Amino acid sequence: YNLFKPIGPNEKWPVFKVMNKNLIFSLIISGLCHFIIFLSFTRISLSKKQINLSKNKGVEQIRARLQIYEQKEKLEKVEKEKKSIFKKKEVKKPQEKSISRVSQKKNIKVDQGNEKLLTYYLTQIRNKIAQNKFKSQMAKRLNLKGRVKLNFLIHAPNKIAEISIAESSGEDLLDRSALSSIKDTTDIPNIPKALKRKKIPVTLVILYE
Repeated sequence: YNLFKPIGPNEKWPVFKVMNKNLIFSLIISGLCHFIIFLSFTRISLSKKQINLSKNKGVEQIRARLQIYEQKEKLEKVEKEKKSIFKKKEVKKPQEKSISRVSQKKNIKVDQGNEKLLTYYLTQIRNKIAQNKFKSQMAKRLNLKGRVKLNFLIHAPNKIAEISIAESSGEDLLDRSALSSIKDTTDIPNIPKALKRKKIPVTLVILYE
């Protein structure tokens, strides 16, 4: 088929006339079909790219979530360790306090026991001196009365030493009688070993009435 036919033979630029309309219509339809097919392929490729991007984003989100969960787990472990350490310390403190209280109670009991033992020992010394209380004949004749305060030491095991007058009675005869009363006292009881003392200071008052 001749699609176009020249109108004038002597013209430089020929003018063409459409001879077959059906053929042109078919060409237009085929072009439209090709265009539609091209658009569909481009849409498919774009959708694939979007799917790949969404997959990549999903993987990145999953990784980020996993990192967040790992960080949370680490923080929880650290907090648990800290709490366990604080609990251990809190448990240890009352034990130390209880031990110190028990030791204090024991010391108090020991001190109280030592005080009782010391008072008992000093009463024995006082009674022994009272039995050997001396008053000179001249003081008896003159009927002298007074109060003599004396200090002395008891050295282990049972020796009296360093006797001195702390407060005088004002009468020399009474002071001498008091000194001789302590010096002449013998066979006093030994210092108890439980007291753990090598010497004990004693203050004693002797009354003359």
